This record gives sequence, C-alpha cells and structure tokens, in this order.
Amino acid sequence: MFEDFDGFGETDSGDFVKFGTLEELRQNRTINRKIISKWISVFFDDQDEPYAIEMSCKHQGANLAEGKIVNNVVTCPRHFWKFNIVTGKSHTEYAPDLRKHAVRVKDGVLYVSIRPKP
Repeated sequence: MFEDFDGFGETDSGDFVKFGTLEELRQNRTINRKIISKWISVFFDDQDEPYAIEMSCKHQGANLAEGKIVNNVVTCPRHFWKFNIVTGKSHTEYAPDLRKHAVRVKDGVLYVSIRPKP
C-alpha cells in the first residue's frame, strides 16, 4: 500500500505526521508513504518495535518494502544490497546508509518524523 502524504494531515506534537496504525503494520508487514517527496517505510524489528527508514535502495531506487527481512536486515530485491532497518546502516561495503526517521506510537497510531534523524 502506497500513499502520498505530501499534504500531511493529522500531526502529533513537533514534526510528526500520522502514518498509520500498529494493526495496519501487523497486517501488511510494512507501511509505505511519501512525506515531503520522500518515500518512507515503517517495519517491525525482531522485537516488534516499529522503525522508519527511507524506502528506496541507494543503488537504483528499488523498493526495499519488497525485500526480505532477517535479523533486522532488509535485502534489496533487485541487487541484494543490505540495510539495517533499525539504524539505516548499510551492510554492503560500498553502499551509503539510509536515512532513518523517528517513530512515535500513541493509542495504537504510528507517527513518523517529517525530518530524518541526524
């Protein structure tokens, strides 16, 4: 499921925008939305905590939401580059890291920061 959130909508305090629900994430394995022209994916880690990273692989922009996740590492379905979904760090020697975004959960609703974490 892909939605464009450039128009935002409901926001939490600070720079967070409503992204979806925990139930939606449990059902779909990932939630993918565009925030300020950048596609973001929210995934559960191995401990069922939600994390948000940019959705496109740094190589050729493949959709990481279609990749396989093992031990908190998503593998790009196109050329098999690997990225940690918690930290955004690349596990591929020559690949740059992905930008990650903060996630807040309030009453079962996921909010994602509009700015990447430093």
